[in-house]
Amino acid sequence: MYRLYKLGFSIQCQIPGYIYNVLNINGLRTKRCNKLDLPELKHVFQTNDIVLFTETWSSVYHDLHVDGFECFILHRDENLLSCKRPSGGLAVYVRDKFVSNDTLYFQSQDDILCIKLAADKVNLQNDVYICLCYVIPENSSRQAFVTTHTYDRLLDFYTGLSIKYGDALNFILCGDFNSRTSNLPDFVTDDNASNFGLCMLFTFENGVLLMR
Repeated sequence: MYRLYKLGFSIQCQIPGYIYNVLNINGLRTKRCNKLDLPELKHVFQTNDIVLFTETWSSVYHDLHVDGFECFILHRDENLLSCKRPSGGLAVYVRDKFVSNDTLYFQSQDDILCIKLAADKVNLQNDVYICLCYVIPENSSRQAFVTTHTYDRLLDFYTGLSIKYGDALNFILCGDFNSRTSNLPDFVTDDNASNFGLCMLFTFENGVLLMR
């Protein structure tokens, strides 16, 4: 039995002009299969313009090419000596028609990757920034490798963009935040799609099993 992602979430969001999808993939390529060849994942690429993955478990030796898309990849720099495979990793696939010379806008260490969609590509007045991140769990042994917390670096990056654009900033933050909320909800209880100025459609699927 293969799970394309075990997480907890698949988010699909439609913004005027394009659709994107975020998945925790738990390894794009493993010894048992190349998930990029699975029909379920091919369908994801056929029905989305931007596909974002956390936990790709990838390295420079993996071929992650998908026809019609440009892949922006961030491999984990350091892996524990006891690990038998790479861990972590982020990947953002952007359909070719949305790619510009400066689509890859920002990356930090091995846990933040941000792309920029040019305004003229998506028929908006201002560029759109989509930032993908992976926050290491607090009890993870990898905390020893982190010099500055992911949230601190995200805040610094966002603040710079906010100063530049003000209220006109189009910024989407997504990823695997590994939050722990005890008995409290792990979502904003009064939130809804109308709070997203750009979003026309927003769906949330919890723990979807894409392949059995």
